[in-house]
Order: sequence, then structure tokens, then C-alpha cells
Amino acid sequence: MYYGWLVGIVLSLAASLVGTVGKVLMKLAHKRHDSYLYFAGAFVCVIVINPVFDAWSYSFAAQSVLAPMAGFSVVWNIVLAPYVLKETLSDQVVQGSSIILVGCGLVSMSGDHASPTHTPEQLYALFSEAIFIVYASIFAVSCIALSYIVHTFPHSSYTRRFAFGALAGLVGGNLYFMKTSVELIGNGGDVWRNVGTYFIFAGALGSAAGGIFVLNLGLKEYDALHVVAIYESFLILCGSISGVIFFREDHDMQGWWQIIMYPVAIVTTIVGVIVLSRQPSQAATLSDEEGQPFMYSTETTKLVASNI
Repeated sequence: MYYGWLVGIVLSLAASLVGTVGKVLMKLAHKRHDSYLYFAGAFVCVIVINPVFDAWSYSFAAQSVLAPMAGFSVVWNIVLAPYVLKETLSDQVVQGSSIILVGCGLVSMSGDHASPTHTPEQLYALFSEAIFIVYASIFAVSCIALSYIVHTFPHSSYTRRFAFGALAGLVGGNLYFMKTSVELIGNGGDVWRNVGTYFIFAGALGSAAGGIFVLNLGLKEYDALHVVAIYESFLILCGSISGVIFFREDHDMQGWWQIIMYPVAIVTTIVGVIVLSRQPSQAATLSDEEGQPFMYSTETTKLVASNI
């Protein structure tokens, strides 16, 4: 029996811890005058160390198993944010995050524990499958809709805060680019003669960087406890679903309990997101009290000016 997926999970958990530290540093950079040091630390954690551990983990386990491990970032975030960022940890945040973790655990249990390898030709062909084209179309429409909400809804809107985290998670959740890149590297030098390899690598880098870019924009306006949790939840959902669709990992879910538990786990995670997103944002509350958007408040203006 193959147990390499356990090694993949350990590496993925380490990646989520480092990534969460980076996100906390990113949020802290928006609150401190010496922000460049914090941004540098966030860059090393999120752009350098986290991807290395993530990529390494994908050589051991299936995407549908590894994607939910990002949910442990919620745990790291709950531990770090109240003490480092001085953000309030409410009962609703704990309840929503707990539901998300239950969903993550169920996905991990019911996901595909095998990790089959593919030839380069098979990997390139997966991008032209009809089911993937349908997924990519739905993904594009969802990103456009969320972008519209971010640009048109008022700052105090809970829907806008939700859209920021969801958009960042959807963009960063295209983990099939990462796993495909790892498999292509493992196949040797011939893959570099195919132009498709470079598009796949660009997709892996663009997905990771794009998700963090949108997340950073959200953290400028809203508190980390909510935005990061919503981001991680959609990262899990997109990563799990895209893994099943792209690599057809559902074919190895032979047991009836896996077929039932996997969608139940995804729904459980969504419920946790809904519970968490109903908690009023600290930034939105401040906006209502001052009668103006938080991003244009005097304190924020001073912070931006001090960083120029």
C-alpha cells in the first residue's frame, strides 16, 4: 500500500504554516512604519519558501488530498492574528473556522490517496479535455463576477469583503498547474522542447502570484481573520474540485463512502465560509462609525504617506 501521501501532507502542512506567517507579516506591514522589512519577510515566506514545500508535496500525493491542507492556515491564522495583529477573536470566527477544519479533514479522508504519474503527452492532452474547458469557462465567469463586486460595491459591504477573499482563493486555487509542473520536471529534459511546458509554468507562477496580489489588496482594507479564512476556504474548494476534474482523481474513489463523503466535505467547508463571512469586519465597523471608507481614513492616509 502506498503511504507517500502522508509525506505529502506533512510537507503541505509545513507550507501552510510558512505561508500563514507570510500573510500575517503582509498585514502587519500595512500597520507599521518600517513596512519594507515586513514586506520582505512576507515575500520570502509566501513567494520563496511556501512554493518550494508545496511543489515538493505534490510529488508525493494527489491534488485532491493536498488542497484541503491549506485549511490548516486557518488554525495558524487564528493563533497568530490575535497576538501579532491585535485583532479580536470572536466566537463566530472560532465556530466558522472549526467547521472549515472539519470539512478539510473530511476531504482529506475521502480524497484520492493514490498519486499516479503521467507522461508529458498525457499532461498536455488534459488541457484540451471537454470537462476541463467547461471548468475553465465557469472559473473565468466567476472571476469576472467577483471582480465586478470588488470594484462596484461599497467598502462597508460584507459581500465585497467576501468577494476579495473568494477571488484571491479562486485565482490561487488552480493547483493543477503546480502539480503538472512538478510532473513535467520529473520527466527530464525533453519537456523543455515543448512550448506548452512554458505556458504551464507561467500558469503555476501566475496563479500563485495572482492570488497573493488580490489577497494583499484585500488585507489593505479588511482584517486578516476574515479575509484570509475566506481566501483559504476558496483555495481549498478550487484546488479540490480542479484536481478531481483535471486529473480525474475521482476514478480512484472506489468506496461508496468516498463518493458520498467528498461532496459532503466540500459543502461543510462552504458552510464554514458562510458562518465566518457573516461576522462584521473590524474595518467595516470603523468605516460606519467615521462615515467614510476605511481606506480613505486619516490614519490610513498617514500610513500610506509614511511608506512613500
